[in-house]
Amino acid sequence: MRSISGWLAGRKTYLLAGVLVSVLLTLVFLGKLTPEIAAGLSTLAVGGFAVTFRSALERHQAEEVELLRDIALAGSMAVAHNALGALKIAQQAVPQGVQLVEELKQEKGS
Repeated sequence: MRSISGWLAGRKTYLLAGVLVSVLLTLVFLGKLTPEIAAGLSTLAVGGFAVTFRSALERHQAEEVELLRDIALAGSMAVAHNALGALKIAQQAVPQGVQLVEELKQEKGS
């Protein structure tokens, strides 16, 4: 299950958009929807997708701010000659930064 949710990370919006377009085209083809109504529903969906993208951007921004705060804290500890404290924070921040970069690469590639 984790592998499926990992694969879906950054792809759910695109999959939903593909399904929505396919359904709308099928309904127009079958005569169940007029092209005008389908265009209106598409416009409404685009607005919903924009909210989804904004949510993802806000999440990434919060992660970046947290990472920058950790870096600033490590820097202040290094200035105060607290090498052990700075090293401890760096050991936590580096994996978080790597994970964030991987998530961004994955979303950019999808």
